[in-house]
Amino acid sequence: MKLFFLIFLACLTFYGCSSNTEKNLRKNTAELREYLYEGSVDGVSASLIFGKREKNYIVNGYATELIEFGVVTFDVPEDIEIDETIAKYVVTIGTARYSGDLQKNPFESTLVADIKKSISGVQNVTAKIVAGEFVKEIKLACVNENWKIKSADVYSLVAKAFKNDFAKMINNNSFAGEVYIKILNDPDENISDYYWYVCVIGRTGGRLSLIVSPKTGEILAVNNLL
Repeated sequence: MKLFFLIFLACLTFYGCSSNTEKNLRKNTAELREYLYEGSVDGVSASLIFGKREKNYIVNGYATELIEFGVVTFDVPEDIEIDETIAKYVVTIGTARYSGDLQKNPFESTLVADIKKSISGVQNVTAKIVAGEFVKEIKLACVNENWKIKSADVYSLVAKAFKNDFAKMINNNSFAGEVYIKILNDPDENISDYYWYVCVIGRTGGRLSLIVSPKTGEILAVNNLL
């Protein structure tokens, strides 16, 4: 299984009360992706990722003010011709409705927008793309609805596993780093398999990256450069 790193560790439990290390990780979060929704119809796929991230998003080891985000992404096959310059979205979350213009993703051939809103708990979500006469409405399902390991559990798991490493990041009684927690898959392997990805960036250039099983809490791979 190719999951970005090659070192595999044994399964770790994640029970226990909050520690100072865990509090430091939570307090210094730069990005937290909490819910991922996906769906497709007639070859057109859509996804919606919710969470919080820095208002001024800079990967530099300093965690700053967080804001909510809800990034919707549409992937329209190349054989379907649409005018991307007039493409719009409509997202419904429960009874709430959000709409606006879609933008071309500068990194891949998708259309994206940020509704600047996160959610609390799993809800009914749909995403519609409208580009002239081209209209597709897609019901989205929550990928991580039944995961045993929630985003909140990741903090305690990582804090316990790397407590000694994080202790070296304390500078003048302050944690000198920032934390990123994301939901990722490996497109080169099983695209339907998702994992928690955690990255801790130190202010002096150190980095800890790891992948956690959302089903068991097992740390599947780690690259520790702290």
